[in-house]
Amino acid sequence: MLGNKAQNAHYTGMVENVSMDDRVEDPAVNGSTEVSETVGKIDGRSEATRQALLDAAVKLFGEKGYENSTVRDLISEADVNLAAINYHFGGKEGLRYAAIDHIACKIQTEGPSEALRDLSPSDIATMTADDARATLRRVMKASFIRSTREHGNEMKARYVPRYIQRELIQGGKPTEIFFEKIFSVQFALMRALVARVTGEDPASETVRLRAVSLVGQSVFLNLARPLVLMALEWEDYTEEKAEAVADAFWLFHEG
Repeated sequence: MLGNKAQNAHYTGMVENVSMDDRVEDPAVNGSTEVSETVGKIDGRSEATRQALLDAAVKLFGEKGYENSTVRDLISEADVNLAAINYHFGGKEGLRYAAIDHIACKIQTEGPSEALRDLSPSDIATMTADDARATLRRVMKASFIRSTREHGNEMKARYVPRYIQRELIQGGKPTEIFFEKIFSVQFALMRALVARVTGEDPASETVRLRAVSLVGQSVFLNLARPLVLMALEWEDYTEEKAEAVADAFWLFHEG
C-alpha cells in the first residue's frame, strides 16, 4: 500500500496530457524572484484543485458509484479543467484510490480512531481490568460524540459514510484497503482491550465477537442516525444525549 507521498509520485508518473494551466516553470532555472512567487501561487492552486477532485470523487462515487460517475461529472463537480484528473492522479482509477487513501488518513487522524491513536499493544498489556474497561468506555464515547459534533459537516456526516458503504458493498481491493489502513489496527486494539477486561485470549472467537459487537453498535448509531432519533423520539443528538447513548451501550456490554 503506497503512502500519500509515494502514491502521489506514482500517479504523477502516469500523467498524460498535462494542462498548461498546471505547468510550473522551475525557478531554479529562471532565477527570477517573480517566478518564485508565481510558483507559490500555482502550487496553492494545484493543491486546491487536487482537494476539489478528492471531494468530488467522494461525493459522486458515493452517490452514483464509481462506474456511473464519468470524468466529465467529476471535473464539473470540482469545477476544474479536463486534464486535471490525469495531472494529479493519472486518471479516474487513480483518483478513486487516492480518495480511499485520503479518507483512511482522515479517519486515522480526525475520526473515531483518534481515541485509539495513542494506544499501543504494549500499553494495553500493562493495564488492569479496570483500566482497560475505563479506556474502552472512553474510546466508545469519544467515537460517538465526535460524530455528533461533525453532523453539521456535510462532507464528513453524509458523503464520506455513503462512499465507504458503497465501496464496502462492492468489495474487492477498496475493501481490502479500508481493512488494512483503518479496521485491522483498530480492531486489534479493541480486541486487546476487551481481552484485558474479560481475562480471555485476545485471539479467541469470544473476544473477537465482543469487539466486533462494540464497533458495530457504534457504527450503527452513527450511520443510522434518523432511525435512532425516531426510535428514541428525539429531534436531534446533543452532546448530553450522546453521552447517555454511549453510557447505555457501554453498560449493556458491561452487564
